Amino acid sequence: MQKIKDLSIRTKIIFLIVVISIINTIIASVIYYRTDKKIYNREISEKLLILSKVIGDSNSATILFNDKKSAKEYMSTLKVEKSVEKASIILPDSSIFVSYDKNGVASEMNYPLPLKTDTVLFLAENIIANIPVIFKNDTTAYIRIKYNLDELKVKQDNYFKVIAIILVLTVIIAFILAYFFQKIITQHIFHLHKLMNKISSTKDFSVRSVNNSKDEIGSLSTGFNEMLEQIEKQNNELKRSKQMAEVSLKAKERFLANTTHELRTPLSSIVGITSLLDETPLNDEQKQFLKNIKLSSDHLLSVINDLLEFSKLGSKKLQFEKKKFNIRQSIERLYNSMHYEFQRKNLDFSSDINDNIPQIVIGDDYRLNQIFINLVGNALKFTPQGSIEVYVKKIFENELIIDLEFRIKDTGIGIEKEKQDAIFESFTQENNGTTRKYGGTGLGLAITKQLIELQGGKIRIESEKGKGSTFIFNIPYSKIIVPQVIDNDALNAMSDINILLVDDNPMNLMFTISVLKKGKFKVETAINGLDALKKLSNSDFDIVLCDLHMPEMDGYGLATKIRADGSNKIKNIPIIAVTAAATIDEINRCFNVGMNDYLIKPFEREDLISKVLYLTKKTKNTDND
Repeated sequence: MQKIKDLSIRTKIIFLIVVISIINTIIASVIYYRTDKKIYNREISEKLLILSKVIGDSNSATILFNDKKSAKEYMSTLKVEKSVEKASIILPDSSIFVSYDKNGVASEMNYPLPLKTDTVLFLAENIIANIPVIFKNDTTAYIRIKYNLDELKVKQDNYFKVIAIILVLTVIIAFILAYFFQKIITQHIFHLHKLMNKISSTKDFSVRSVNNSKDEIGSLSTGFNEMLEQIEKQNNELKRSKQMAEVSLKAKERFLANTTHELRTPLSSIVGITSLLDETPLNDEQKQFLKNIKLSSDHLLSVINDLLEFSKLGSKKLQFEKKKFNIRQSIERLYNSMHYEFQRKNLDFSSDINDNIPQIVIGDDYRLNQIFINLVGNALKFTPQGSIEVYVKKIFENELIIDLEFRIKDTGIGIEKEKQDAIFESFTQENNGTTRKYGGTGLGLAITKQLIELQGGKIRIESEKGKGSTFIFNIPYSKIIVPQVIDNDALNAMSDINILLVDDNPMNLMFTISVLKKGKFKVETAINGLDALKKLSNSDFDIVLCDLHMPEMDGYGLATKIRADGSNKIKNIPIIAVTAAATIDEINRCFNVGMNDYLIKPFEREDLISKVLYLTKKTKNTDND
């Protein structure tokens, strides 16, 4: 049924007309056949009754005078009726007076038909007629005739041959008529379909359908044109709105840049002069005034920084670095930068980092520190007594990625359950009283949430009013791949390694070939996945280096085909993705399709050689095992 649904409208119309024509022809043929058979049965019944009556009338005297000889002579005249196989004159005592058999073999007609029955019995192969002979109102005998159906069979065979010819002609004629007449219906539908595909590919909503018919398809065409007009109008409005929004965004960015510059300039002077004053002899009252100035300037600087950060996030202009850093040093630096605040509020600080977390990872250390400062600073603000703890653990790891979970737990005022989702929204705190009592712009957690999500992580909160809060977030970081030491044995092994390099960019091919040939590797190239599969089937390679994005078949498709190959030599060959796509999703997808490693362009020569040597050596060791 689904296959029929997927057929084109043209095919469905032709199929429907042909099928209906066949069904109508079959129904008409069945009705005609049944009617004709009823008429035949009635005619045969009448014929047998007449024949029996003629036989009875002609033999009434012979029966009365027991003249069997004359009766037999008369019965022999039945030879002219080729369908009469047998006939008998049966006396009332059930004895046979005389009989006739077309084949000359005298035998009884043993059928369950009562002697005194006046009827015609239709059987599968023949017809039996049983008619009484009446002379002067007395039944003197019974005529029983066996009539074959050869005539009917010949008639039926001819009938079915004619019906078969009619059906074939019906199919041919119905198909021809359907093929030509369907164009009247489908040409406008195909026009609309072609127009829709054109709009989908070109995004040109100014085109219109031309159809002047007044049927349902004409109404559909009119409605389609009206819809296009509305879409075109809305599209133009969206373009104008987008342009206005871009102009507004640029104006906002200029305003924020100018405003923050103007604010930072005097604020820097205030902070600087405050620091100079703090180094001079002051009485207690002056120190208190200076402390208040410093707190106010720090708060104002925090507000300016939040606004600038929020503006960058909103305009999607934030860039994340990919550099090596130490997680443990980041947390130690965090505590050192906030040591004064912990002492001032008499709060304890502790941290716990799982031992299975590597010392060095690759990511944005600055943004992690910014997240820490926002969350720990938030905890400091809302924790009057007790402690703040930082926990770090691993929740996922593969050859290239390690996903770390961070927990910042405090013993502060906590947050009501129904308010926990709202605190991550812009310019939002738990309530107005919180803002008045603790200060802040309400942007810190919103910025933190966006910083985490832009790095591929998520943040949530576990809290209970009056019992503290725990902010939990995760960020996936790239791992440091320790380069293999290229010793003399490794250098000698390079000349035995046959590499298939797959890339559609000539400049990338030239550079990578140069790097590999300087290492004495054997290198062959392919321009896409299909080309690579052909070369893999014709030659022996030790490893495949492939770009991810190529025409005809990309790197993902190539890796999938290789891993599905029946030959173990091809199926188990190591694959390294060499591409400029450095997102977490791309890396995870590489491993999902069966790739062994990942190299980000531009890459270091040592990294490439190290990965090739490591994977080929690993594969050879596995084969030897």
